[in-house]
Amino acid sequence: MHEDSRDIRDGRGAPDTEGGRGSRSGRARRARAGLRSRPRGLAAAVGGLVVGIGAAVLGGCAVPDPVLPQYPDVGPVKVTSSSVIGHEVVTDIYGLALRRAGALVEFTDSEGSTSDAYDRVASGDAGFTTAYTGQLLSDLEGATGEGSPTSEEGVRDAMVDALPEGLVAGPMAKAEDKPEVFVTKHTQDTMGLSAMSDLAGRCGDLRLASTAANAEDPDLQQALRGYDCSFSSVDSSFTSPYDIRDTVRGGRAGAGIAFSTDPTLFPPDLIPLEDDRQLVRAQNFVPIFDEGLLGDDQMAALRKVSAKLTTQEVVSLNASVESGRTPAIVAASGWLNGNGFDSALDAG
Repeated sequence: MHEDSRDIRDGRGAPDTEGGRGSRSGRARRARAGLRSRPRGLAAAVGGLVVGIGAAVLGGCAVPDPVLPQYPDVGPVKVTSSSVIGHEVVTDIYGLALRRAGALVEFTDSEGSTSDAYDRVASGDAGFTTAYTGQLLSDLEGATGEGSPTSEEGVRDAMVDALPEGLVAGPMAKAEDKPEVFVTKHTQDTMGLSAMSDLAGRCGDLRLASTAANAEDPDLQQALRGYDCSFSSVDSSFTSPYDIRDTVRGGRAGAGIAFSTDPTLFPPDLIPLEDDRQLVRAQNFVPIFDEGLLGDDQMAALRKVSAKLTTQEVVSLNASVESGRTPAIVAASGWLNGNGFDSALDAG
C-alpha cells in the first residue's frame, strides 16, 4: 500500500521564510469538505461569547483575558496534504504546531499526490502544505541529471529560487524521504558496510530488488554510477516494498531499495546505507505556504518542528499509521506532545 502511494507522488533549516520568483500557476478551485476542519459550533460559541462580553461591559464588570480567543490577526490557515501517509502525518504535525502557536487552522481532506497538494496551495485553494525539496524542484523546473544539485543545501536553495511569487518556504526539516539502498544486518557485518561508499566496486556481488520506478529513476542511477556501484542483476518486478523486504531478508537478493521513511525499514535487522557523499538527490520535508500568512509565533513553531523531526521518527509514525492503529492526526498530536509543544487547541 505504501509503495502504491509513493507512485502517485510522481516520482539547514533557514531561520525565516524564503520567497521565490515568477508567477503563480492557476488551477480551477475545487470545493472540499474538511474531515478535520474546525467545528461549526465555534462560530456560535464565539457569537455567544461576544454577547456575554457586551453584557459584562455594560454592567461594569471586568472580563478576564483568558476568556477571549487568542488567534492572530491573519486569516485562517487552510492546511492541505496528500494521501501519501508520510506526507499526511508530517503535514499534520506542522499544522497542529501552528494551531498550538495560536493560529486558526483548518485541515482539508488528504487526497491526491504531493504534487497535487502543492498545486492546491499555488492555485489559492489552500494556504499551507509540506513538500519534498527535491521533488518540488523537479516539479517546478524539471531539474535532473548531470549538473543538477543533490545536496540538502543545494537542492533547498534551488527550490527556493524556483518558487513562484507569493509562495515562501519555511525552515527545512532534518527528516527526509528519499530512495535508499538497504541490506540485512548479516550482509552489513559480512561485507563491512555502513555507507554507499563502502559498496564501491563491490555491487557486482549483490543482486538488487526494486520497483520499476526506482530502478529507472535517472537521479538514482546517476548516484549509483557515482558510487561505482553496478549490481550483478536487478529484479524490478516488485510493486510492494514489503515483498522487496522479504526477498532481501530471505537471501534471494543481496540489497533492496526503499524510501527512507518507509515502514519497510522499521525492523532493526535491515540497514539502510548512508548516502555519505550526498549523491542521491535530497528530499527533505519543507513547509510551503502563502507569503505573509504566518506571524512570529507560528514561524517559531515551524522552526522548532523542523529542528526536532528526524527521519527515524517519521519511520515510526508511518508504521503506526499504516498499521491502521493510529490516525495520522492522532500520531501527529502524540509527536508534538512528546517534543515539548503545549497541547492546547488540538481539537480545533
